[in-house]
Amino acid sequence: MTTRILSIRFPYLAMERFMLTACRRRTLLAALPPEEPIVLVEQTAKGVRITAANRAAVEAGAAAGLALNDARAACPVLRVEQADRDGDALLLARLAKAMMRYSPTVAIDGADGLFLDVDGCSHLFGGEAALIADGLARLKTAGFTARASLAPTPGAARAFASFSSKPEIVQEADLRVRIDALPIAALRLDEDRLVLLTRLGLKRVGDLRAMPRPVLERRFRSREAAHSVLLRLDQMTGDIREPIVPIAPPEPCREYLPCPEPAIHTDAIAAALGLLLARLQQRLEREGKGARHFRLSAFNTDGGSSEISVRLSRPSRDIGRISRLFTPKLDGIDCGFGIDAFLLAAAGVETIAPGQVSLVEDGDQQNAADDPAGFADVIAPLIDTLGNRLGPAAVYQLAPVESHIPEQADRRTIPGNTLGWAGWQAAKITLPKRPHRLFDRPQAVEVMAGLPDGPPKHFTWRRVKRVVVRASGPERIGPEWWLPGADKALERDYYVVEDAEGRQYWLYRHGLYSETNETVPIWYLHGLFT
Repeated sequence: MTTRILSIRFPYLAMERFMLTACRRRTLLAALPPEEPIVLVEQTAKGVRITAANRAAVEAGAAAGLALNDARAACPVLRVEQADRDGDALLLARLAKAMMRYSPTVAIDGADGLFLDVDGCSHLFGGEAALIADGLARLKTAGFTARASLAPTPGAARAFASFSSKPEIVQEADLRVRIDALPIAALRLDEDRLVLLTRLGLKRVGDLRAMPRPVLERRFRSREAAHSVLLRLDQMTGDIREPIVPIAPPEPCREYLPCPEPAIHTDAIAAALGLLLARLQQRLEREGKGARHFRLSAFNTDGGSSEISVRLSRPSRDIGRISRLFTPKLDGIDCGFGIDAFLLAAAGVETIAPGQVSLVEDGDQQNAADDPAGFADVIAPLIDTLGNRLGPAAVYQLAPVESHIPEQADRRTIPGNTLGWAGWQAAKITLPKRPHRLFDRPQAVEVMAGLPDGPPKHFTWRRVKRVVVRASGPERIGPEWWLPGADKALERDYYVVEDAEGRQYWLYRHGLYSETNETVPIWYLHGLFT
């Protein structure tokens, strides 16, 4: 057993989130004295129950899980507010991301706790005690009450964090001796099983461990109930491994480089990057894969860290290309008092199909122009350079969407994604003529047209009247009847028209002229051809 699990519990998370939210909104709670008893409640199958209470309410007898009527009988001046489970879960997720400064493996434990696998991380903060102290101090500064303990198993770490008033650091050698003194409630069992164990006279975990297992199984109504108790006990002692599910699993493809001496210069960072890229390339090459996203993290001697990343339009393992993208960003790594270690992680790993490289330079250009995939290989370096300088949202390409509505027939996607168009080409789908420029929102125009479905004679757009000399259409596009609410949608009749100056427009009539139709159709300009 080599893992070191840190458990952080937030006994007043829901109440503290409520108070912080109220203060930000400048409600009356911001001016209330701290000794006023306040509880959060929610409706359950057994009536209105208290889900959280501040210290004043707990001292007055209004604890979590108590019925609201019983709490009001004990404390008539109790202030009652509605609980927000979704808000509490969102806050806990944010705290989990903040705790990733101490470990890349952070998992959410129930509604008010976190698990951190800090094995191999504590030395970066001066030891396990210093890591816990730093984490609790930061949480206290942010306004949260937290308890923390560290043990070889998640069950033991949570038990000590929940039932100890001070941080506990438990080593593997004395784990079983330490957990024997814990109350039986530390096993994370439901109420029925705890009641049965208490009636059997088992008050401590040590009492349960000393009891023969066959005897214990006969005390339960079913073998499954007895096994659930023994499972929690074995997970606490480490006889059965209890996995934790991190919120952000580590990338499966990464390389780690410790520094024999602290790195304090950009040249050292560049040298470390080159070495890590070479290692990562060998691994990707063995697996026949490439990656779209590379992230370089640097861990400082003072416990801080910084990172830079690059994104590619297509999966690659080309060291030169990736290194050139990293070079302008190396100044983003903060050397501080020195860097202890580097970590290069690759995400978006995909299989790269082997390809034949032509020996003729002109032939390469010609083949690239004839083959869309090859052409993407030619412009991929330009796309990657622009994307990493301007941001990933600034460079994109359009992919087809199976929709008859023109403004919904495509979507933005990452550059180099040819899968969508490949499917259309394989199906030999021929798209109708569409304008070079399509407005995000069709613009209403005033049109004079023949009834019932004649083409426009002239139209006014942006206060300018344009006379139509040529027109073709209509192309009717009906509503997508298989979607909800399509019964209220109207047909569109599209026309391609040309004015006296040779400019071409794409107009459509929204709705049809009919004697039974009380509303008059409206004309829109949807795009421009020239």
